[in-house]
Amino acid sequence: MTFRVLIADGDPVVREGLLGALADAARPGHSVRAVADANELRRGLAEDGAELVLAAVELADVALATGTATVVLAGAGELERALAALGRGACDVLETPCSRERVLAAAERAERVLRLERERARLAHELENVAGTALIGRSPALRRVLEQVERVARTPRTTVLLRGETGVEKERVARAIHIRSARASAPFVVCRVAAADPAALEETLFGARAGLLAAAEGGTLYLDDVDHLPLAVQARLLRLLQDRTYRQNGATDELRADVRVIAATGGRLEEQVGRGAFREDLFYRLNVLSLPVPALRERGEDVLELAQDVLRRKAAACGRPVRAFTPAALDALATHRWPGNLLELENVVERAVLFARNELVDVPDLALRTASDAAPAGEFLPLGDRSLRALEEALIRRVLAEVGGNKSRAAELLGINRATLYNKLQALSLGA
Repeated sequence: MTFRVLIADGDPVVREGLLGALADAARPGHSVRAVADANELRRGLAEDGAELVLAAVELADVALATGTATVVLAGAGELERALAALGRGACDVLETPCSRERVLAAAERAERVLRLERERARLAHELENVAGTALIGRSPALRRVLEQVERVARTPRTTVLLRGETGVEKERVARAIHIRSARASAPFVVCRVAAADPAALEETLFGARAGLLAAAEGGTLYLDDVDHLPLAVQARLLRLLQDRTYRQNGATDELRADVRVIAATGGRLEEQVGRGAFREDLFYRLNVLSLPVPALRERGEDVLELAQDVLRRKAAACGRPVRAFTPAALDALATHRWPGNLLELENVVERAVLFARNELVDVPDLALRTASDAAPAGEFLPLGDRSLRALEEALIRRVLAEVGGNKSRAAELLGINRATLYNKLQALSLGA
């Protein structure tokens, strides 16, 4: 056996029997540990980084919620409940009491599954690099996110709630979960809730012809800015998460939905629940696994690597001979607070690539500012193209940079609603 194992069972006889069988088979550098209850299991998962849990039926969901590979232990009369856990992501069921041989056989099966998952994760990472959607960086904050991504990817039904500031690229984290999961070959469908017309959102999601829920069948439905969902749509989403069923608009038949839902919020849903703007029961259904996505300022050592990646991509896309940053520019990038996170970094580097005077980007090319910096009238205007589209794009870029990528604040300053701003961002290919 070549991995870390946690045994979780309230019966000391079961615990000791499994511990003895697996400890004898463990190779040097690998561990087996036994715990008796849910609190000990949570602590063990946090401290040991276990790759496999053998859990009693009543404790299995604790392990499954973290995405850890789980074998469910079924005592007398518990087989039906244990089999139901397979539908929630467990990888095997082991009836107890059982022989040493059966315990080792279950561990070997789990080891094969883990090896396949690691290989799938490696291939997924290569695919992300090719597609330009990889999560770049080596900081402890990003490593924690990647560990959670790998865990939750193993449970293809678990609902996930991504939390983080505007511009931290929560969608990229959602795509990483999808592409590392057993759903990778099925669609990843995005619904930008804040950008959608609230009156048409039910049709957008549940429409019979082009509904996003039907389009995501077998795959993942990503709900960005889920805190903007109207209450009527919240009720239908709750039914979907509770029963895995839904009705398409205008239909009477119930349809089964094989879809993982990943939702994202930049706000505090708990506060909206308190105000009655968001259903409490839906919040708990979405919050099965809450995954915080760190702000760029929390990923210090990643900033320069990310900036180099953006520079390379933007220079190639624009056909500019810009290849690197000066040492002074690197210092400026490393010390900036990045209130707009990765969106701000993308905008800053793209502008620097466009206006750099030679093949090296220097500090003046970055034009790093705070929201309080005053700008001379017309500074944001493009030098050549004075078309309405170019002026509009330049103005939107300028305002987004001033507010650190905060789309709600940008829409307010521009005198438009947030949905209109999203539509303009998409039309101008500025991302959303």
